[in-house]
Order: sequence, then structure tokens, then C-alpha cells
Amino acid sequence: MKTILIVEDNPADAWLIEEAFRETLFPTKRYFVQDGLEALAFLRREGEHSTAPRPDLIFLDLNIPKIDGRAVICTIHADEELRRIPVVVTSGSADELKKVRQTLKGIRHFLVKPANLDAYIAQVSALMQILE
Repeated sequence: MKTILIVEDNPADAWLIEEAFRETLFPTKRYFVQDGLEALAFLRREGEHSTAPRPDLIFLDLNIPKIDGRAVICTIHADEELRRIPVVVTSGSADELKKVRQTLKGIRHFLVKPANLDAYIAQVSALMQILE
């Protein structure tokens, strides 16, 4: 079973992601956080996240509050242990993802957030097959 940290502040997108993972054939344990500060606390096992598991995959929205996704990625890459965790960068804008592809070194997976559940299921299934 894969452990996945999902960093998403939009409740509608979080619901779509949750449902997409439920519908795939891949057994996963999912943890949700809503901002970059909480994501880093989870990854560093700080505060209320002191017993958090090490995720096998991070789904990270670029536009999250407190600390944005770009800063979270920089922090992950600066940590020798955390940089081994694959990150899927998500955004509602294909143009935004196109711009950050050149600046986010080490990130191989990008996902434009689809508008409906079927499209989310298809994209999550494809990503999980790649990462297996």
C-alpha cells in the first residue's frame, strides 16, 4: 500500500482527488494538508504530525497558502531524505505548469487539474502506473 500526502487547499479539488484515488485499483493511504506550512510539518514530523508516516508520493498544488508550492519543493529538494520522494505538481492552469517546468528541477510529474471526476480518475490511474 502506497502512502500519499496530498497538499490541496481547495475543498472541491481535494474531494475530486480523494474520489479518484478511491476509484483506482491501487491501494493507498492518503493524508491531506491544506497549506505549505502544514505540508512541511508533516514531512518533517513536527508538532501534531510527529507520528506521520513517510509518504511514497506527494501530490502538491502550486498555489497553496502560507508557503507556496514552489517554496515547498525547494525545501524538499534541500533535504537529502525528502528529495527521494516523488512529487506530482498540480495546478488548475496548463500555462502555469508550462512556465514552472523549467524552474522546478527534479520534478518529473505535472498534472493539470481536470474539471470532472472521470478525468481525475484517468490521470491518477496513469500516474500510479508510472510510479509503480
